[in-house]
Amino acid sequence: MTEKEASIISELCSLGVEELRNSTLIDQIVPGYRLEGLEKIEAINGIPLAKLEVRMRPGNRAPNGSITGFLGDKERLIDTLERDGNYVRSCGYKHSLLALPLFLVKKTVGRKQHELMFNGRRFTLNAMGSFGKQESPFDDGTSTSTDFIVTDSRGKELVFSGLLPEMIARYGFYEGNVPHRLTPGKIINFFYA
Repeated sequence: MTEKEASIISELCSLGVEELRNSTLIDQIVPGYRLEGLEKIEAINGIPLAKLEVRMRPGNRAPNGSITGFLGDKERLIDTLERDGNYVRSCGYKHSLLALPLFLVKKTVGRKQHELMFNGRRFTLNAMGSFGKQESPFDDGTSTSTDFIVTDSRGKELVFSGLLPEMIARYGFYEGNVPHRLTPGKIINFFYA
């Protein structure tokens, strides 16, 4: 664990969110998940990649599908994971560290609080519910009916789906070129810059 990770985890634990340490699955991403091994992955959670990619395309109305999609029409999941993984590592981070503030936002809003101090900065939090529930395309038991809106002291906003913290921590997946994508760079610049 890097000094940066230890500092953030310590801050979260001091806020009473000890369980986040385990829920982010630090250093325990998908079995076999390593940049040099991504091209060898044939399935995630027992779902063949080809089936998973079809499920993630825009307009899929299957139970784990999405109208707006998780991947663009022609994107490959492995390419998306590799691109984002390379970027995160080149910036000196891990997926789990980028997921931590998103987990904290969810936890804080779940406690009916709308303000958060994180990394020495104050954020205002809001949540927007939807009429339906979106299940994870990875069949991992996670789902959401909430988008979270985080505003920093400069008035800049970051919006993310309630599924994103788990997808980032578990799979290094920030979504593809679709409306709900939250780039690793945006998370870094918003919470850590």
